[in-house]
Amino acid sequence: MGTRLKYSHNENFFSSLTNESCYVAGVLAGDGSISDKQHTLNLSLMASDIDLIQKVKFLLQFDGLLFVREGINNAMAGIRVCHAQKLSSDLMNNFNITSNKTFTLMPPNIFQESQIQHFIRGILDSDGFIMRSKYGYKTNGYTIGFCGTKSLMEWISNNIRRYVSRAGIGTVKPSKNIFYIQYSGYQVRHILDWIYKDSIAETRLNRKYNLYQELLQFYRNKPQFRGVHWDRRKKKWQATMYFNGKNNWLGYFDDPIEAAKVYDNKAIEILGNKAKLNLAIGVSV
Repeated sequence: MGTRLKYSHNENFFSSLTNESCYVAGVLAGDGSISDKQHTLNLSLMASDIDLIQKVKFLLQFDGLLFVREGINNAMAGIRVCHAQKLSSDLMNNFNITSNKTFTLMPPNIFQESQIQHFIRGILDSDGFIMRSKYGYKTNGYTIGFCGTKSLMEWISNNIRRYVSRAGIGTVKPSKNIFYIQYSGYQVRHILDWIYKDSIAETRLNRKYNLYQELLQFYRNKPQFRGVHWDRRKKKWQATMYFNGKNNWLGYFDDPIEAAKVYDNKAIEILGNKAKLNLAIGVSV
């Protein structure tokens, strides 16, 4: 009888509450699983997010195989860590991650801001989303959200409100057998700024981090002028004004100030001295 092959890993990875261990615990809280009987730790994601599997594999110092399998709708990638009794025990003690956690997962036993921040980023990368609006020039061009148990969603909502001064109240709502929270508008940038603070390449999913970078560019291109928006398709500033029951297009411009001037002149034409202007005086162009 041959000797059973045992791949190695850092069995003490979750013993200490580091930024890396808190992040990976967040990922596992979303898309991981533990088998008490077989003493295994499993992580499976869409193959398009294989970079995250590779990062978790690297952080765990796991030298086993990374599998890719064809699914019904999408190919899946993952790892299966055997002889993971110590990992499982620490995940339970420090993060309340147990087998059959889908409907029972409780908030982790972590209390420092950096630990909480990295754990929430792990949840975002596994069971969360960053969604771009079809019309990127709107104020609420981006939405972020998380899903999981009610107690975990309340914990995330409370911590975001605690550490992100410009974040509103994230209302926890039911969706079939799970719960979710989501945020939209300007607060999305401030929440993501906090979530990605002090992150490194090994502790973030490329796909969602790229959306965050795109969001930053979107807000850099968003002036504080009434009726002026950045059109991502045209790569120009667009001026519009709402009157007569509809949005009226005023033109495309290379300079947002020029767009603001056109808006102001139109406002004066329609509303006279009751017009709310972007600039002190509307200037003809």
